[in-house]
Formats: sequence, structure tokens, C-alpha cells
Amino acid sequence: MPPRLLYFFDLIAVLFETKVATMLFELTHTRLFSFLPFNRLRKFEKRSWRVAPIGEFVQYLRNVMTRFVLINFCSFLTIFVACYPGKDVPKEPFYFETTVFEGRRDYPVVRIPGMIESAAGTILAFAEGRESLYDHGDIDIILRRSEDNGKTWGPLMVVFDFGTETAGNPTPVLDKETGRIWLPFCTNTSEDKYFRRVWVTWSDDDGLTWADPKEITADVKPEDWFWYATGPGRGIQMESGRLVIPSNHADVNRVRRSHVIYSDDHGQTWKRGGAAGVGTDESHVAELADGTLIMNSRYQGDALMRAVTYSDDGGETWGETTLDERLIDPHCQGSLMMTPHGLVFANAATEDELPRSNLTVRISPDGGETWPVFREITDGPSAYSALSYLPDGNIGILWESGEILPYDRIQYASFNVEWVEAEPDDS
Repeated sequence: MPPRLLYFFDLIAVLFETKVATMLFELTHTRLFSFLPFNRLRKFEKRSWRVAPIGEFVQYLRNVMTRFVLINFCSFLTIFVACYPGKDVPKEPFYFETTVFEGRRDYPVVRIPGMIESAAGTILAFAEGRESLYDHGDIDIILRRSEDNGKTWGPLMVVFDFGTETAGNPTPVLDKETGRIWLPFCTNTSEDKYFRRVWVTWSDDDGLTWADPKEITADVKPEDWFWYATGPGRGIQMESGRLVIPSNHADVNRVRRSHVIYSDDHGQTWKRGGAAGVGTDESHVAELADGTLIMNSRYQGDALMRAVTYSDDGGETWGETTLDERLIDPHCQGSLMMTPHGLVFANAATEDELPRSNLTVRISPDGGETWPVFREITDGPSAYSALSYLPDGNIGILWESGEILPYDRIQYASFNVEWVEAEPDDS
């Protein structure tokens, strides 16, 4: 091999100090001739060497060498560029917002958002379609789907309509091992809003169709409990495969607590887990890096802040509940989700209970120990929410919004971490 070529690869190895360059250097020293097409050499054997153009053979070798060097050098540059320059290039802040459910257009009132991403990357947005603002009466579970990270949404779908009865509290969860989307929810009769029953249904086609619901009330609700509700918002699947659905109840003495239900057999059967402290209510759960579950709950006591509880056994039992004074809250549902960016939390961050407002998103890099990054999404009326981690790496949020009260419509926004970190533009 020409010395200049060897010096060239020596220089590459010194300049970039990469395994790739070293590999190419060794390859050109020891393995070059294994790439030569010896069937081409046989063609030269048939010629008279006194007549044969030995210069043609030399030129052929040069062409092979040139192609070999160029191909490998281009491969090296591709790997180098992929591994180094693009890694830390900052992204521009990104924020997009649209309306998913509109009151008076879709239903007289739309409330109680839930959201999940399918295995195929479809975003499913759920809500309650109501005939009035009352939490009971004729309430249906409705759905819209998006196949482009929330930029556009498909037609309104009615998942369940039980006539004049209530069907609500949608709390979807994806089983990543099977691809099945489970949807726990609750019902009650129009005559007795406290006669609560618990159901699950599922979809194997990205939410286009849903199975007939299966009742699990006897498995997850003691007979003497006065109230029961799933979610609302979303459930999670732990690294162990366990499906966990945040829920809440009021016992025979009407004492409210958050609790969970869970399934270890891909949704075929469900069990009731442990409960958090007195006064906890609607909640969300997330799994921390060490497998601990964190539950973030609405608190029904005097304090206007969030309640936090931990479980080290997958939700079967829960430790002591504490109040997080950094997370002010107007006695309202909030949403929590673990993402590659950290633990994400959103709620109406205000101490004014009427109207609920100031929807704010926060990101914690240490599992909720600190919340150094946050940004207000809107200072207007806003209440219940549901979070989503999108296929494109952005964060999605679905929330109740309005002009005077936050119950006119359900908005959707997607944004990146850079937007949360950026200074708000007041212009």
C-alpha cells in the first residue's frame, strides 16, 4: 500500500482518537487484499503478459483502493457526525395548541379528560360528554384520535352510552407487551349517583373499536364503600408489567382516600391495592427509577396543596402521606407522568378555588424532590388535565378550559422541554 495512504489513516487516528478510525487503520494494513475480486485476476491470466496491459491491472488496483478508502472514510465521517456534533445541538422552543372537544358543539358540556398513546403512536383523547354540569345524569364516554402527534384530530366517537345513566372517569392504560389499550371506568344510575359500579373494556385496534365492558366491581370495591371512582386521566404499566390504575373512594364513614387497582395478568383480572392517607382524592401515579411508585393526589383537607405518597411494593401498600407546599392546588385534580425528561406534573396552580385557573406544567429531574423547571400554560380558567409523552419526543397535555369557568372546551397542547425552560414571551 502506498505510504501516503498509511500516513493518512495514521493521521485520522491521531486527530480523532476514535475506535472507528483505528479499525480502518488496521483494516487497511492487514485485510485489504481479502476484498480484491480474484475472479477478475483470472481474466488477466488468459492474456499474454508480454502483450497484456499490466498498466490496466495496476489501474484496476488503484480504482479498488480508491473506492475502498472513500467508502470507509465516508462511513467514518457519518459515524463521527452522528456521535459528536449533533448530540448537544439545542432545540428551538416548540409549542402547539388546538381544541379537541368543544362544549355546545360536541355535547352541551365536555369535561374530565383522559389520554393515552397507543403502541402504534396514535394519541387517544377521552372525555365525558355531559348534558349538564352535574357530575351525574346522562353522561357518555367520548373519544377522538390523532395520528400526527395531536396536530389534527379525527371525528367524535362515542365509546359508551348507557342511556340516561352515567358512564365516566375514563382512565386508559396501554399494555406495552400486548399492545392492548385498557379503559377502566365507572357508572351509576340516574336515580342513585352513589350506586357506583366499576368496569373495564379494551381495544386492540388503536381505539377504533371497543369490546363489550366487563364488570369488576366485586373485585375492587368493598360493599360498604360509599363512593368510588377510577382516575381520571391515565394509568401506567410498571417495568414489571403490572398495570396500575389510580382510583379514589369514600368509605362507609365517608372518609376519602386515594387508592389503586392493579393487574398482573395483562388485564384479565384486577385487584384492589392499598390506600393513601385521609383526605386524599383523585390522583395520578408514576414509577420512579428505583421502581417506587409515587402518587400525587388532590387533597380535600384545609391545606391548598398537593398530597404525595410512596409505595415500594407496586401499590399494594402505601407509606405516610405528606403535603407538598411547593405544589399549590385549589382542591382540584392534577396530572403526573414519568418521561425521559423527568417527572412531569401539571395542575391549576392557584389558591383561588373559583374559578380554577393558571394551568402550570413542572418538570422534576429527581423524582419530585425538586421542581426547578416550570411554566404557566395559561393564566385563564383551567382545571382537570391529562399528560402524554408523544412519539415525537414532545409532551402532550389535555385540559379543561373556558372563558369564565373552565368547562367550555377541552384543549390540547404539545411542547418540548426547551419551551418549558424558555422565558415566556409577553409580547
